[in-house]
Amino acid sequence: MFKNFKFQTYFWTTFWVISGVVLGFIFIVIFNGCDEKINIGSALIWAGAYFVLGALGGFIFGVPKIVSASQPPTAGSMVTHVPAAPVLAENLPTQPGNSPDVQVPPAPLIPVVPVTSVMKNISQKMIQENTNLTQISDWLTKVIIGAGLVQLKEIPPYIMKIATRMGQGISLHPKTLQSADPAIILSGGIIIYFLTWGFASGYLIMRLVIAELLADVEQ
Repeated sequence: MFKNFKFQTYFWTTFWVISGVVLGFIFIVIFNGCDEKINIGSALIWAGAYFVLGALGGFIFGVPKIVSASQPPTAGSMVTHVPAAPVLAENLPTQPGNSPDVQVPPAPLIPVVPVTSVMKNISQKMIQENTNLTQISDWLTKVIIGAGLVQLKEIPPYIMKIATRMGQGISLHPKTLQSADPAIILSGGIIIYFLTWGFASGYLIMRLVIAELLADVEQ
């Protein structure tokens, strides 16, 4: 049943990711049918590129930090102490003044390492943090969020600027391009839609698929 649940998770994740991409491509084709001044091949290439860029951002934000439930054994947990057995005076060499019923104080506690417990903890694999990828993910996440909040008011003009340059590339008549040209409008829609859907897809794939596969490999 658990394997069936995982299969359904992988299937529906893939289904919704592909459905969103196909829906965006269909919108581009329909838009091109209404205005034949657009190079549809270039528009589709740009859409795919923005989807991959958004998916990369989703991967970075979705990198998991996984640790095993059991912690590695420490020196305190590995070593226990058991008291030594009392030594009777009758087992010692006879000396003047020794009484046969007098017990000599026990020897110091003897450290004993429980081999079974140690081997059990060692045999359990541990999914440790990928220090390289996790540190890069944390660093980029903080930089992107910090820069985005600081430059929040500059994002719309920046998107418009990129859409204008992109519209010149996908338009069949770039010399007569206006600010409200359909090529620029389509370019802005491609940027917003495919970046957003790519980010959501990358995050879901990392959290629901890749993280589970990595956990299964380490078990």
